[in-house]
Amino acid sequence: MNFAEAFQNALHKIQDVFGQREAINILKIIGEDLFETYNLKSQKSFSDTQKALLDQSITKLLNGTPVQYITNRADFMGLKLYVDNRVLIPRPETEELVDWVLYSVDRKNKCKILDVGTGSGCIPIALSVYLTNAFVDAIDISEAALEVARINATKNHANIHFINKDILIAIASDFKQKYDIIVSNPPYISKHETALMGIDVLKSEPHLALFAGEDPLIFYKKITVLAFELLEPGGLLYFELNPVFAQETKQILQNIGFTELEIKKDLQSKERMLKGRKALT
Repeated sequence: MNFAEAFQNALHKIQDVFGQREAINILKIIGEDLFETYNLKSQKSFSDTQKALLDQSITKLLNGTPVQYITNRADFMGLKLYVDNRVLIPRPETEELVDWVLYSVDRKNKCKILDVGTGSGCIPIALSVYLTNAFVDAIDISEAALEVARINATKNHANIHFINKDILIAIASDFKQKYDIIVSNPPYISKHETALMGIDVLKSEPHLALFAGEDPLIFYKKITVLAFELLEPGGLLYFELNPVFAQETKQILQNIGFTELEIKKDLQSKERMLKGRKALT
């Protein structure tokens, strides 16, 4: 058996579930990340060991495991990240959030950044890589998630200071400095939205990073209050939003005293990002 035959057999097994186009994309990821081949029509021989690994991967796919957890790889802002079920798989919407931060910052100036709810480390690592004058801290309640984030920081040569703490009980004195930018993609899914989510997400990804509990705005309320204390005058707060509660989240920032509030839509035209500035005085 060669590569082409093995992957054609795999395509027949999964295309009815994913559709042909998505199935081909999934197999390209598996081919590149697990077998280091970029050509699914390759005539190279395919060993029994390789076939066993491919069969195992297909079984996991059909049982609802995302391909990123099978290959332990995810792409984010041109970076290669390690992921497993200790962390969320980085989303394109979060890339848009990071792009917005990068667009708003003068890259020549030094800046101090805090990422809240860091997970895989995708946000602070990308900011550290692309803002070479940045000093970046990142906080998460999950030590297991921080283990993944540290792996990714090392892989991508990013100098990040990681903090293991529950942001809901954190106070300003827990942090050693003030910041020019605070950014967060916090848990924001309400229990009422569970029925709308894919089974692969519910089954595989960490619920601690997905669900906000009874109050879907609890993290936004806490982070906004803390950010107002921790930001330098003129500092910026960025959130990834649950579009269902975009206007309510904007009101939280306004009530605390943030100005220049702006909601930005993602590529799907959903109200996905929010920015606010702490006044200079």
